[in-house]
Amino acid sequence: MGIGDQGISERRLTSAGRGVRSRNLGALNVSTCANHPVKMATARCKCCGKPLCSECKHVTDAGIFCSPECETRTRQFQSRVSDDVVRHRKVFPFRQLVGGVIVLLLAAGAFGAVAHFFMGVDSVADMKALLNKWWEARHLLF
Repeated sequence: MGIGDQGISERRLTSAGRGVRSRNLGALNVSTCANHPVKMATARCKCCGKPLCSECKHVTDAGIFCSPECETRTRQFQSRVSDDVVRHRKVFPFRQLVGGVIVLLLAAGAFGAVAHFFMGVDSVADMKALLNKWWEARHLLF
């Protein structure tokens, strides 16, 4: 019984534009190391996705990489993203204030529409009178 009889086939996949060897062992799809085709991959590069064996992987606090260049690219990207997050946080309180004002205006408009269509309030004076009645009756509710 040969290797071909066991259902082992080799095919080409692409990962970030690079050819990657993969073996299909029945139901399992096992990648081999990009640098050592006879060794099984135990990890993938965080930057480019290249499959790596335990001998080729470059382990750092930022992740597993195939080379120092991929580590540098990932750290630069993470630095840019964190700078964007800091910039966003500085702008966020203003956006939150504007959003709150918009919500208040929408709520006031909805209240005015309900008062007009269901309670017959046609003027600002009628609205003030209605609100005063509700304000005076608040002790009955609470």
